[in-house]
Amino acid sequence: FEKSIGGPNPFILDGSPARFTITKLRDNSTVKIFSLNGVVVRELTSNNGLVIGGQAYWDGKDYNGDPVASGVYLYLAFTDDGKSTAGKIAVIRK
Repeated sequence: FEKSIGGPNPFILDGSPARFTITKLRDNSTVKIFSLNGVVVRELTSNNGLVIGGQAYWDGKDYNGDPVASGVYLYLAFTDDGKSTAGKIAVIRK
């Protein structure tokens, strides 16, 4: 992996259809979004249509479809062969 790039950062959730985009991923990567206490709030995969080619898209929502709270979140992108990259997302909910 090259160092992945995610943005916009901060990611502002204001009710508009914004997406946080993570680029420079390998094909068929899986991305997990974590809260700082280690809880997985969402998983992005090609199977659920949220990873396309070398990019992943997060709408700022959790597994239940609810917008996440303001705060810092971590993402971990990885492939089946063990390659990984990580980053931080600052979320501001208006």
